[in-house]
Amino acid sequence: MARSPASSLVAGAGCLAGVVVAVLAARHTGITEHSPVRPPGGWRDAWTLGLAGAFVLYIAGLALLRRRPAPRAAVLVLAAAIQLAPLAAPLLLSTDAYSYWDYGRVAAVHHGNPYADRPSRFPVDPAYRRMGRDWQQKRSVYGPVFTLGSEGVAHVAGDSPRTATRAFRIAAALAMVALAALASLWGTFAAAFVGWSPLLALHFAGGGHNDVLMMLFVLAALAATRTGRYRWAGAAWVAAWVASP
Repeated sequence: MARSPASSLVAGAGCLAGVVVAVLAARHTGITEHSPVRPPGGWRDAWTLGLAGAFVLYIAGLALLRRRPAPRAAVLVLAAAIQLAPLAAPLLLSTDAYSYWDYGRVAAVHHGNPYADRPSRFPVDPAYRRMGRDWQQKRSVYGPVFTLGSEGVAHVAGDSPRTATRAFRIAAALAMVALAALASLWGTFAAAFVGWSPLLALHFAGGGHNDVLMMLFVLAALAATRTGRYRWAGAAWVAAWVASP
């Protein structure tokens, strides 16, 4: 007997619920920038079970969508909710956002060149104390578009690590929502594959990683090629290159 399209949406909603439980658990944790995250007491079980349940229901939702597509709008609404939910948590699993902030401050605050000046040249900077040690002696490896954006964040955030990291996380989360919308051009399964993923939600809205910006331009190039807009496709490929990490 054929499955109802509602079955996959129920699984997607369950995936969202699991992510929300994990986010609530993370909010009770002292240190979340490093893996593994260890919430206190019963919140540790909530973190583990929430994420495990989210991944199981993610796979189940994809399997159900494979058999019978669901309405695109409903799939994308769930995708947006899943990808935006980790914004309610602290910075998760990575200190990379602090590195982005530091490279931006090298230019915006110290009037240096992040492609020539190592962060260690400015050891009293508030971002320097928080970035990963492996990056403190390295010049920026990020594309010029992202570097300019980091400089803008540094201007706006000032000395606030919370404001700076949240800016990178919001940008990454919105890019994930846009990525899911572009993926829907290939069908609702593709949209859910991207947009319902708890891993991507924690990685981008949770950690603020910049890889998604490059992939947004890559998928935009593929979408433009698919519709015969080859000039736009070329421009998107160039944008992906200059935005690449």
